[in-house]
Amino acid sequence: MYEFDKNYNWGEGPQDDNGFYLNRLIGGADFHFGSHARVFFELKIGLEFGRNGGPRPSIDEDKLDLRQLFVDVPVSKERLPLVIRVGRQD
Repeated sequence: MYEFDKNYNWGEGPQDDNGFYLNRLIGGADFHFGSHARVFFELKIGLEFGRNGGPRPSIDEDKLDLRQLFVDVPVSKERLPLVIRVGRQD
């Protein structure tokens, strides 16, 4: 994403007349171990390129973030399927 702000923060601090780029990459994997278990994870990387004054803390850059990680274990498959899920989800 290309971002350009005129009079950023009402003209306080570093100003950028050229704008800058924000890049976000998200990837994940979903592993199934037969009918016994499932493991899912998702990672996010956020990078900033070309901003005068560098990236704003906790806004523009996030070098690596674990967004989701959980494990599913089926408990019952008969009439009422039941799965226990442990982990972090969005």
